[in-house]
Amino acid sequence: MKGIDDPAKRKQLLDGAFGLQNGHLTGKNILLFDDLYVTLSAAWDIITNQGKAKNVYVLTITKTRSKR
Repeated sequence: MKGIDDPAKRKQLLDGAFGLQNGHLTGKNILLFDDLYVTLSAAWDIITNQGKAKNVYVLTITKTRSKR
């Protein structure tokens, strides 16, 4: 995903990548962490809408690399 600069293309690639049984996370607090926000955003959508989580916290940590 890091090699794809187009945000729309990233989103398109993630559509349908995650899934949950309805209500599987109902009422639970969830922490997601990844190095790309777009991945977390896609997972967050599934966890809140299908999983019915109480709260979803997101942490993104990455190191920027220069192209040499």
